Amino acid sequence: MIHYTSKSGKEYFVIQTTFEASNVKVPIQIQVNVTGLDDYKKTTIHKKAAIFLNRPLRITDPKPVPVPPSSKKPWWKVW
Repeated sequence: MIHYTSKSGKEYFVIQTTFEASNVKVPIQIQVNVTGLDDYKKTTIHKKAAIFLNRPLRITDPKPVPVPPSSKKPWWKVW
């Protein structure tokens, strides 16, 4: 969820989402300071944040890499 807030003369977009890593899910809040930007730039920031950050952020464990079978040869087959 993205919303606009103004506090102490500063303007922010506040993005609330979740962060998931290894089956642990925690809420996070990202504050983007847009003080001093014109309306076009604020709209651009809002659109890009909605596309990129308005969803759960997930980090998955990498898939295990299979270990190749050992290629040990008997000592008499080394030559």
